[in-house]
Amino acid sequence: GDAAALQALAQQLAKETSDLAKLEMFYALARGNDKRGKDGLVAALAAGRRDVKLEAARRLALLGDKRAIDTLAQYLEVSQLRLGAAEQLAFLAEPRGIKALQAIRADAASTADDKARAAIALGYAGKTEIAPVLHELLADQATTVLVRSPQADDLAVALAALGHRAEPVED
Repeated sequence: GDAAALQALAQQLAKETSDLAKLEMFYALARGNDKRGKDGLVAALAAGRRDVKLEAARRLALLGDKRAIDTLAQYLEVSQLRLGAAEQLAFLAEPRGIKALQAIRADAASTADDKARAAIALGYAGKTEIAPVLHELLADQATTVLVRSPQADDLAVALAALGHRAEPVED
């Protein structure tokens, strides 16, 4: 990373009062290969607030840091947080997250959106057997959504992670 930019970010971090804003800054530092970034995210895993712990774990998972696993796995049993935690664990191909995602896809009570999110996360986790489902979802996005959605972008990235071209299937 740019040393001057990282230093400016570190100086701003010292002045920031919002815990969540600090996490965003720590993440930016970590992406710039500044050790203070990951150190700050790891320290936040011990925060008293659940939102801070989850956000720190989410950012660490995006960085591929396995220290996020224990924090995220705690929330697989919380129904309102299960899918989000499992999605983040998918970035680390963590078996408990994958199992939760597969359960969400198999559950008749899961919404179509939750099943789609679970499928996308399974793609990120490298589960090649989900590729046909992702292609179907991408085709559905192309025909039913007038504006390009973030989910379509996620589908394309998940397919690319599996080595597939991100093109809708033709009927």
